Amino acid sequence: SEALQKPGTVAVSTPNSLPETQNKLPVVANINEISGLQINETPQYLELEFQLTQKAQSFLKSRGKNNYVFSIKDTRSVIISPAISDNPWLSRVEIFNTDPGVEIQFNTRQGVLVETRDIERLNKHFWLIRFKTPQVKPLLKTDKAIDKPFKNTIAKKSEENKTDAPLPLKSPARSLSEQEVKLDIRPVKTEISDAQLFQEALRAFDAGQWSQAEKGFNDLLGGEQDREARIKLIALYQLQKNTDQKHRLLDESIRLYADDLNFILLEANRLFAASQYAELIKRYADNPQNIQLYSLVAASYQRLGQHQKAVEKYLQALEQDPMQSKLWVSLAISQQHQRQPEQALQSFRMALKSGRLNERLKSFVNQRIRQLSN
Repeated sequence: SEALQKPGTVAVSTPNSLPETQNKLPVVANINEISGLQINETPQYLELEFQLTQKAQSFLKSRGKNNYVFSIKDTRSVIISPAISDNPWLSRVEIFNTDPGVEIQFNTRQGVLVETRDIERLNKHFWLIRFKTPQVKPLLKTDKAIDKPFKNTIAKKSEENKTDAPLPLKSPARSLSEQEVKLDIRPVKTEISDAQLFQEALRAFDAGQWSQAEKGFNDLLGGEQDREARIKLIALYQLQKNTDQKHRLLDESIRLYADDLNFILLEANRLFAASQYAELIKRYADNPQNIQLYSLVAASYQRLGQHQKAVEKYLQALEQDPMQSKLWVSLAISQQHQRQPEQALQSFRMALKSGRLNERLKSFVNQRIRQLSN
């Protein structure tokens, strides 16, 4: 449904049953399956995005003039071949189940380039075919200047050597189709860099276009902007209150970027929100990387009633930035629990000096200062 909301994107349905000609393989448990197809079309390219239940091997089986046959091993398809008409890149696409796997046959228009790549997003596997028209590089002026005198020279020599004797026969040059061509199929980079695609997804995110932003960030997973895309996707799922997707992506990101402070802070905040204070302390109590991490560890000790340790961590955090007014307030509360009224009074006064308290918190601090002063 999201794909249909985006111009230039077509989602192809997957029916429960297929004609016998489209489904030659018997149903086998746990076999890899092409379970979805999305067609993305822009002014620059057309892209077929096949979703698989597992990672699979694909290879170019045959190639003729504007004709390609790709094979995906040990796989079956539940997709009906889409009808193609009036398309600048393709004239035909056929998807067949065969004994070795799935064959994808298609005919391109003249001069169309074909690119393939495998990607993985959130433990889902995709195989993509992209069709695009190559950019023709214009001739430089120097090329024409060199070409003209070269032709005149050849013409002049031909005139001088003109005789009635027949010219010796030469072996005809082999055409490109007759020459031995080494085929090297490998993933290629798109004409738009990952950094540019990230900026496009970021603009959609800032504009509140959630579906477009989500697809853009998902497309970047596994690429050069993988880390940045994950951070923004987690923020997007947080705004959408999509807890399952957020937790799944964060778990995967923590495994991939175990030492990355961004994901460490996201994980620490998740543990704190889930009241898993002991687990948060166990993981991050000895991690001095960041003032936010110090404050989360200190707050966890405070929630568990371990105020002496909370005082120690709040003081360590404030050594990094003494202008954190809320940390002064939290420190003062734990100092009061430790029966340290003079230290608590000083901490409350430091909270006011920072000048960053909202009216409600400022009222609370002034009340505590009056009580401790008396």
